Order: sequence, then C-alpha cells, then structure tokens
Amino acid sequence: MRRQGQEMIDRFRSLRFRLRGSLSGKVLIGVLIGSIVLMIPLAVLSNPAHILAPTGPLTVWGYVYDFDGQPIVGANVVVTDQRTSVTSSGTTNAIGLYQALPEFASSDYDIDDIMEVVSTYNTNPQSNTTKVTQDMIDSGLAQVDVHYTYEIPEFGSMLGYAIASILIGMVAVVALGTRKARKGR
Repeated sequence: MRRQGQEMIDRFRSLRFRLRGSLSGKVLIGVLIGSIVLMIPLAVLSNPAHILAPTGPLTVWGYVYDFDGQPIVGANVVVTDQRTSVTSSGTTNAIGLYQALPEFASSDYDIDDIMEVVSTYNTNPQSNTTKVTQDMIDSGLAQVDVHYTYEIPEFGSMLGYAIASILIGMVAVVALGTRKARKGR
C-alpha cells in the first residue's frame, strides 16, 4: 500500500515538473488561475438574494366575486404578508375592484412570501393567497382575486326571503298575542 502511494506521489511530482517547464503547462496554470479569478465575481452576482431583493413598493389589488361570479361592492379587504405580518387594506368599488393601501414597502415583503387576502362582506369572510414572484417584484403589482365559494345571504336571495318571512311571522305572532292579551283584561 505504501509503495502504491509513493508511486502516485512520484507520478504527480513528475507531472508537476513537466507542466511547470513547458509552455502548455504555463498556459494551463494561467487558465486555472484565470478561471478561479473570474468565478468569484460570478458567484457574487449569481447570489439569488442579491438579484431577487425587492427594490420598490408592491401594490396588491384584485377583484372580489360572489358565488355566482358577480362583483361584490363594498367588501372590506385586508392583505397580510404572512412572514412579516405587515397588513394593508381596501374596499371594493362599484366593479368589485380593490387596491390595498398603503402599498407594501420593499422592506415589508420578499420573494416567496405568502400574501393572504381576506375579504369580508356582510360579516362573511373569504380568503385567497399568493406567493410573491419575481414578476410581481419587477412590476410592483400583485393581483389577487377572491371568489366566495358559498352563497352570501342577502335580502335579495331565496335565503334572504326566508329569513325575512320568518321575522315578519314572529312579529305578527307577537303583535297578535299582545293584542289578545290586552282584550282579555
């Protein structure tokens, strides 16, 4: 074993001396040193944290839709960066569009952060999430739409009519009961 190790060392020394003395050896050593010198700046520039870091604000916006795909007017929207817990909010307009203000400052978000958008309408919450991408960072815009996956009870829906009918019926029973009670006195 020692003999094999010594033979390998002797071969390496022989090769090293041959390379050192020849022109091709000098060129090879120059190429190796040049490669190492060039790799250092490339390694620094290819660091994802250096390239992907946000440099400007991020505006989160989108639409809020009901169960039937119709825009919801007047929904309150809160956007939260799950990593930093920074929040921003807005309200949907006549076409269901919101824009969360204030915008997220570059120090408030980063690539791959999860942005959660929670819409509340008639005390009914619905949420959606998105992951911040390089395209969002480059454009400064993140569109996150919220779609309600269940029907929101309103007085214009069948459930709303049923609730209104029950309330009117209860009022009628109470009114008739108090009227009969007064007549009986």
